Amino acid sequence: MLDPLIASERDPHVLANLARTGMRRRLDVRRDALTGRLDKHHAFLCATMLSRGA
Repeated sequence: MLDPLIASERDPHVLANLARTGMRRRLDVRRDALTGRLDKHHAFLCATMLSRGA
C-alpha cells in the first residue's frame, strides 16, 4: 500500500483493496484508517525512509 500512496493514490477504497488476504476481513476499518491528509511532503519522507531501509 505504501508504493501507491507515494505515487499519489489517495482513494481509500482503492488502497484498502490492496490489502493482503489476511487483512481483507475488515476493509471498512482499513478504509477509515486510509482516509486522511497525506501530502506530497509526507510521500517524499516515506519514500526517503523506505529507500534507506528505515
